[in-house]
Amino acid sequence: MSSSAPRRVFISAGEASGDLHASHLVLLAMVFDALDGRIARLTGQTSAFGAQLDSLADVVTFGVTPAIMAKVAYEHGMANLSIAYWPKLVT
Repeated sequence: MSSSAPRRVFISAGEASGDLHASHLVLLAMVFDALDGRIARLTGQTSAFGAQLDSLADVVTFGVTPAIMAKVAYEHGMANLSIAYWPKLVT
């Protein structure tokens, strides 16, 4: 294989396990997000503060966390690719 040919990126099970755990936790958060509002309404424990806190938790869980996971996956993958795949920077 020549040095200019692109290399395939293989991630070992040890390296990918953290990413897999993080994605499982996001899916688990989705389940708990669906349950917490229903349980609060069934028990009559709703409040304006709880609604705002739930919205903030949704932003962090489903907005910030996947963005950070994508950034880490991009940076981790780019380290293993050949220079041909690196993005061109506009100066």
